[in-house]
Formats: sequence, C-alpha cells, structure tokens
Amino acid sequence: MPNLQSDNHTQFRLPTEVKPIHYDIVIKTDLEKLEFQGIVIIEYIHGQLPLYLCNLTLTLFGLSSLNVKSDTRSLTFNSTNICITSVAVTYADGSTRKIDLDKLSFDESLEQATLALPTALKRGSKAALSIHYKRSLTNELRGYYYSKYEIRGQKRYYAVTQFEVDPFYIDSVRSFVDLVKPTAARRAFPCWDEPALKATFQVSMISRNTTVNLSNMPVVSETKVISSSVAQFFADDNFDGWKITKFERTPMMSTYIVALANGDFQYRESSYKIATEDLILQTQFCLDVKAKVLIQYEQAFDIEFALPKLDTLVAHEFTGAMENWGLIIGQPSALLVDPERTDLAKKQNIAGTQSHEVANSTFNFIRQMSQQFYVMVVGFATLMGHVIILNKLFPEWKVYSSFYDLQTSEALSLDARLSSHPIQVDIPNPNEIGQKALGIVLRMLSVYTGEERFLRGVSIYLKNHLYDNTVTADLWAGIQEATGLDIPGLMNNWISKTGYPVLTAKETESGIRIRQDRFLITGKAGENDNRTIWHVPLRIQTVNSKGQVFIDEQALLTNRETTYELKVDILWKLNAGGTGFYRVLYPPGYLVKLGQEASRIGSTLSTEDRLGLLNDAMTLATSGYSTTSSALTLIDTLKSVTEYLVWKSITSQVGSVIQSRSDKADEDDLRDFLRTIVAPLVKKMGYEYPPGEQPDTVQLRTTVISTAANSGLTETVRKLQEWFEIYLDTGSASHIPPDLISPTFKVATEYGGRREWEEMKKVFNNPSDPSTQFSALYAMCNTRDPVLIGENFDFILNSVPNHMIIYFFFGVATNDKIGKKVLSFLKMNYDEIFKKLDGTFLLSHLLHAISGALKTFQDAQELEDFFKDKDTSKINQSLSQALDLVRARAAWSEVSRNPTIIL
Repeated sequence: MPNLQSDNHTQFRLPTEVKPIHYDIVIKTDLEKLEFQGIVIIEYIHGQLPLYLCNLTLTLFGLSSLNVKSDTRSLTFNSTNICITSVAVTYADGSTRKIDLDKLSFDESLEQATLALPTALKRGSKAALSIHYKRSLTNELRGYYYSKYEIRGQKRYYAVTQFEVDPFYIDSVRSFVDLVKPTAARRAFPCWDEPALKATFQVSMISRNTTVNLSNMPVVSETKVISSSVAQFFADDNFDGWKITKFERTPMMSTYIVALANGDFQYRESSYKIATEDLILQTQFCLDVKAKVLIQYEQAFDIEFALPKLDTLVAHEFTGAMENWGLIIGQPSALLVDPERTDLAKKQNIAGTQSHEVANSTFNFIRQMSQQFYVMVVGFATLMGHVIILNKLFPEWKVYSSFYDLQTSEALSLDARLSSHPIQVDIPNPNEIGQKALGIVLRMLSVYTGEERFLRGVSIYLKNHLYDNTVTADLWAGIQEATGLDIPGLMNNWISKTGYPVLTAKETESGIRIRQDRFLITGKAGENDNRTIWHVPLRIQTVNSKGQVFIDEQALLTNRETTYELKVDILWKLNAGGTGFYRVLYPPGYLVKLGQEASRIGSTLSTEDRLGLLNDAMTLATSGYSTTSSALTLIDTLKSVTEYLVWKSITSQVGSVIQSRSDKADEDDLRDFLRTIVAPLVKKMGYEYPPGEQPDTVQLRTTVISTAANSGLTETVRKLQEWFEIYLDTGSASHIPPDLISPTFKVATEYGGRREWEEMKKVFNNPSDPSTQFSALYAMCNTRDPVLIGENFDFILNSVPNHMIIYFFFGVATNDKIGKKVLSFLKMNYDEIFKKLDGTFLLSHLLHAISGALKTFQDAQELEDFFKDKDTSKINQSLSQALDLVRARAAWSEVSRNPTIIL
C-alpha cells in the first residue's frame, strides 16, 4: 500500500463551526455476547429534551450541549468502527428532526463522520445531537474492549477503556512517550475527539447485576433497569437481572481521559485499588504509593486534587498504564507487587509508574493543552513522577541518578538522529501525536532555576489556568514570574528546534574554550543541520588545590563559541550532575584525568557525573568523535567503583559495542573483557542477600551477577544452573533470591534444552505474579536450540496475547543466535502481526525491537526496502529512527576498524 500521509495537515482536524460543551453517555455492556450499545445525547440551549426522548427520565439521561460557533449545514465528528443506528438533531426552537442514515457519510482514513443537516444551525445557538450506536467488544487494546482472565479453570471477561495509547511502562525513547495517540475515544462513542475540545461528561452504565461498573466519578445511584424506559433504544426484550449505574458529572476534560469499566471486580480501599480476584492480593504496595504521592503533589503545587476519588484498576490485557481522571488503569506488570517475590528493581518501576500516573491525574484539570503542545504535561509527569516526588518518598533509591540512567541517556540517544524532530511541533495527524516529551529539558530548567523556584512557577501556572487549554508560553510565564529569569529566551530553541548540542571543551592559557555544534550519531553535522544556537546551562564544576568544590550555576553559553576564564591547573568539568541535555567532548588526555578522579574513593564527582562520562565517551566513539578504545579504557578505570548505576552503565556500554559487531571474534573479545572486569566483584559480593541491605547494594549484586551470567562467567553459570535444578526437583523457587529469578531462568534456558524451555513456557502461561511471567518470557527467548527458536516464533504468532507480543520481539532480537532471522520472520508474517498490533504504540516499538538484531548497512537497506510498498503513515517516525540506529551501528563498526577522530 502507498504511504497515506498527506501534506494537507488541516484535513486531520475537525471543523471549528461546532464545539461540544457536554456529553451524556449511556453504555450498555453485555459481557456474555461481547458487545455494547450506546446512546450519546446532546441537548440544546433551553434545556428541553428532544421530543422523541421525552419518555426517558432525567435521572437516566442528563443534558448535553453543542455550541454552534458559525453557521453550518453539517456536523463533522470523530467515529470509527462504530455502527450508528439512528441520529436526531434538535434545534434551538425546540423542533427535532430524525436524520436518515444516508445523510451520514464516513471517511475511514480520517476517522470522521459527517452528518448533512436538513436545516442550518445558526451561529450563537446551541443544538442537540442524539446518536444511538452499537459495536462488538473486541480484544484490540484500544477504545472500549474486552480483557480476559482465568480463575479456577473458568475463563472470564470484563470490559475496559484505553483511549490514549501511553507506553510509559516500556522504558524507551525520550521520557516515556514514543507514539501517544489520544484518539481512541471515538471507538467507544461518537465524539469530538481532540484533546483541546474539552467538555463535561455524564456517564451512565447498564450492566448485569453481578458485575461492577466504574467510571471517572463516584456513583450517584444504582438501580434496577425499568424495561419500558430503555426497550426502544436497546434491543433486549428482558432486562431482568440488569442494573443502571449513574455517575456524577465530570469537570471539563478531554475525551481521551474518560474511563469506563465493567466486570467482576474486587477492591482494596484507601483511594481504591480495583482488580479481578486473581490479582487483588498483589495491589497493596501500589495502593500505598498512590496514597502517599497524592499528598505530595497537593503540597508541591498548593492545589487539592480536583476529583472526589482516585481509583486504580488492574487490567490483564492492557498497554502500560493510563491516567484516566479518577480511574487509573494499568497492566499487572506496571502495578502489581508480590511482597514475597518481587525484586527491588520492579518495585521501583511500579512506584514510578503509579507516581507518574498520579502526576498526570493531578495535571488533568489543565489537560489537555492545545494539540500541538500535547506532550508538555507528559514531560511534567516524567519529571515530577520519577524524580521530584518519588525522591521524597524513597530517598534511598537515588532517583536523581536513576533519572539520568533511565531517561536522559535514552533521550540523548534518540535525539541524536536526523529523524528526530522538535519537542514542540504541530502534528495534526493523530497517528503522529506525541512522539516527543520534555521531561529531561524540564529537569535541566529546574536545576538552572532552582527546584523550589521552579515548582513555585509551575504552581502559579496551574492556578492561573485551571480547566483551561494552555500553550507553552503560559508555563514559561509562570516560571518567569517565580524566578525573574528570561525563561522563554532560555527554552525556545530547546523545544522548537531539532536535536541538541555537543560541547567541545579545550584548555587555553586563560581557561576553557567551549564550542557548541549539533550532535548527530552518524557523525559531524553538515552546515544545513548545524544552524541552531542553544542557550546552554554549563554548570561548570571546579575543584581547587584544597579539594573544595565550586559549581557555577549561572554560566550560560549563548554563542557558538566562548572562553570561560579559570585556572586550568585545577580539575574542572562541564555539566556537573549530568542535568544538561547535551554531550561533552573532552581532550583524550583530560578524559583520562577525569576518569581517574571519578574512580577515586571520596571523589569530588557524583554518580551522575560518572554516568555522564561513561555515556558520552561511548556515544562519541559511536559517532567518530573519539575512539572506542578510549571509551573502554574509561570503563576499565571505573571498574573499581562499587555503585549499582555505574555498573549498570558499564554493562550497557559494553553491550552496545557487542551489539554493533558483526565479527564473531570481536564479540568474543568484548565478552572476555566483560568477564575479566566483573569476576572480582562477583567474588566480593557473593550470591546471598542479607536482610537490611541498602537498595544500592542489592541492585549492585543483581547487576554484576546478571552481567557475569550474560557474559558466560563459568562460576556464575554453574551456580544458577544448580539453583534451577533444585527448582525443577522441588517445584519451588524459594531458594532463589527474588532479584536473581530472571538471570537464573535465562541461564537455564540458554545452556539447557527442551526441558528447561518447556518449564519456562509453563511459567509464562501460568505465572505466580507478573514479574515471574516476564522472567520466563525472556528466558524462552534466550534459547540457543534452533528448533526451539523456531517454536518461539510459532508461539508469538499463535499463543501470545497481543499486548505481550512486543516483549517477545525484544527478547528474540537480543539473542545473538537468532540475529536477523527476526527480520525474516517479520517479513513473512507482517500482515498478521500488523493486524494484531495496529492502533497501539506496540507497532511503533516493534521496529525498535527489530532494529536491535540488525548490524549492517545491508540490513538497514533490507528493512527500508521491505516497507517501501507498505502504508507507513502510522510508523513513519519509528521507521526512520530504526533505520538511523542500524546505520549508525554499522558505521560505528567500520569506524572501529579504521578509526578517525572528528575535531
């Protein structure tokens, strides 16, 4: 198929003649038939109901409004895959006209419906639009869909909504949002489905008495259905055993944060944690985190949470987590903790998930900004949820350092590609919304202004714009008021221009000569790509002869090149604390000096500084600014540092070199290097986890043992194999530390055969908790048996739930025994895979996963050629990023064989 993306940007946006004010939504859910019917009613200015609805009571159907902003003979709204069965319009004079369905036309590519009106709507009037519709409940993970689970051998179904595909839980590109699409409400009810078109919502849900109904607001009433009141709208002769649940009217909000759920749910109460029977016992940790962080947000911004309740629903088949206002919904792996068996890293991820979603819920009264500024609030949620607030609850987790490791380094990687685009960009095509966020840039701003003043500025911004649509300038105005600084001047190029700079720093007689150029992973930027001048907070750290540390918080590079005066016989470093969104290239000899200081006990450099040095050194080698050998020398120097995040970075950096090499001898040499540097630390740390250890020690042990296992350290492999044999003999994993379940399973499957693989398959299909399920999944993908590799591919196609498919692709793509076979598999089965993932962010991440297995220019060309005749309108950005990454990897391999340095 051809690329369907059009140059006519305006076509994706709805006409502006009519604006919704209020929706009255009635949804009848039948979980036995797996279908739902709905009525959306819109009421006109005087408050009368349309004549043909007069027999319905106002307790069932509330009032909804359309505001007519200019004369129009048609109404265009969003609707997709919905069967509309009747339509009526009520005019301001009280007359009601049923409209023949042949007056309703659909544009499937734009997901829009247009209703031709018999009489024009006049500017300034209000009108009523009433629509009756029906649809099957599918399992497509978007809109209003069914999820299923099994309890005591019986399969059960429930229905949930996902109106925004939010891949927060997959730790990936730029601050958690790769392909956010706040455009799936149109699959549950006809609506004006653009974030800026806010309205109020009155939701009523009809369901069987044995089920529970959930929505954004608290329940107003729940009564037996009176057949005579609904029979003409819902095609059921008998409503015995059915109920209607009516919820409070919402504040003004966007369609994509409306939430509905119907099923056999149980709950734990604080601010409610709701789940099915099989999951409810693992909800306490997340519930406790939510209750604590909500208080912290209220204190941070001096604003009370706007709704009377905040529930969290755990859904078996869901993508990540979603901050529906008043009803957060997330997948089990994003929200559940087995208090006995969940490892520390997963607890941290889950706490971050809940904090992130509560942050989004806290900001929902200003969500959504005008569509082109969609990702602004997501950036806030990243910074607040994963750093500022989480640090208040868990200071022992070192979340500021983790933020660099998990977010800044990933964002720097993504934005170093030519396929990147600015944070703030007008993206009218809903298939491209939200491919950027700015949590890292906001972090840089908060450090430059001071965190307290930054939060005060955000509070001013929020209070000034309650329930409004806002633009970026409103935020900058709030922070400028609190700080007195020129915030727009500082931030403009960071959000309106593509990419970020690399600072080249050289010593001179009077100080440091600093130059900024756009950084590209593919090498030196050409003149056309190197026009931006950023306002760069330098944060220059110096250490005098007495060991005293000074940081210049106000130094700002606003030109292409400048000299910063200081004595050059002392230690200096740019980007102190790693808070800046840029890279730094030091002279080779000076990098050695910094490495020696970073490895010294009592060093003046922080954990974030060490992470920045490691990440910059390897990435600059990737792009030809320096050599791989210099980066590996830095790693060898830092091997004595016993910090978890430093070792996690070491493992990641060496792994990136291994991933780029197509020569088997090079890979073996690098794995030998990794075994050599990790072996002493494994011996020192041991395999036991004494109670009461600091989190950093726990995670350091887990990291070094996992690294040793992955690199094939004989002692570690044997130890984990012994544990797995006991597990097979006893059927219990209680002897395996929870933090080492995953490496134990992976080693067993990698060095074992069918027996181990089948056991992991059994665990995946019937896990004791979500954490164990993912450990089994990645273990299955780690097999080296060619027959089992083939069975993994069959398993992906035929047995894996749609929402889990992407994780298998990530797993098989990192198995060096599979290599580019994963691309061949994709090519042979693309139509089927596309059908399973279409409409979710998972399709975008599929390309990211596939690219992990590709290493050569030929691989990149093969991937590009395959998609030439495909419709890539939904994955354009992801495809470009994947191609950039593979070609950069291939270029790196060539540069390493023939090193040159860009200066």
